[in-house]
Amino acid sequence: RKIFHDKEKLLSLYNALNHSHYEDPELLHITTLENAVYLSLQNDLSFVVDFDLWFFEHQSTLNPNMPYRFLLYLASEYSKMNSDDLLYSNKLQMLDTPHFVVFYNGTDPLPEYSTLKLSSAYRNKEETPQLELQVQVININLGFNSELMDACQILKEYAQFVAEVREQAKVYPNRQAIVQAVDVCIRRDILKEFLLENKKEVIDMVFFEYDAEAEKRVIYKDGKEDGAKEASAGTANQELLDISAEDLETDGEIASNDSEVEGTPGEAVLTSGEAENTVAQAKVAREQMRSQNKETLQAIIDNANISEEEKK
Repeated sequence: RKIFHDKEKLLSLYNALNHSHYEDPELLHITTLENAVYLSLQNDLSFVVDFDLWFFEHQSTLNPNMPYRFLLYLASEYSKMNSDDLLYSNKLQMLDTPHFVVFYNGTDPLPEYSTLKLSSAYRNKEETPQLELQVQVININLGFNSELMDACQILKEYAQFVAEVREQAKVYPNRQAIVQAVDVCIRRDILKEFLLENKKEVIDMVFFEYDAEAEKRVIYKDGKEDGAKEASAGTANQELLDISAEDLETDGEIASNDSEVEGTPGEAVLTSGEAENTVAQAKVAREQMRSQNKETLQAIIDNANISEEEKK
């Protein structure tokens, strides 16, 4: 998120996604929700360009509820408009066209592109639901989507950084692995400028993410011990995502043994029945707590009144 708060880098990513050639970063109007009062919403990135409203989220764990979350983000964004005109005018009020993208770099196998649908959560299924919201999920692990990576150098370097963290985690404990990965990437000119300027913050935030992943694995393990049946990763992901057989045919692989290293992201155990509800509720609660803790950590890091020694 911090990397792409730079408008030039964000425009580079937008151009790569849309095969466009915009050059003026000021064409982007950032609309990211920051600690919004409405349902405590906070999304990674959102912006408007040429009457298109884009929502970007980065995730290392597959979340089938992203269409619902994006629906809340969109409602919050549209609510900023003049409500009287929108609700009572006898003239059609024009809206920016929404687009929803999740950039995924977890260890669970996913194809290069897949789709999440809001209608998948509907209890009563309809062939043509009156309200639909589709989210494009893009796998940005190293080895996937080479055309997109080649078109956006900063995204490619981010994928290289994540891959290096996982490689170092095979040898070193979590925090040390992150430190080693940062140093290696700086030497190899991978995100060099960004890492030099934000080294401590990057280490803290990546370490926080790893801790969050470890907590999620404990939740899934508890659900499994409650006696729920395991769903195979392939079958579960097929149900969660609107993936065709052709989508699943990809040459990219995630070469990682992260599940063998304590505290690194591992496979999610998906359950059914009552245990599934328990796990889902716990996951939502953990996600909310994680978001709050992340905001607190960021506030501490950004607080100029706190010394570096106190931050440690």
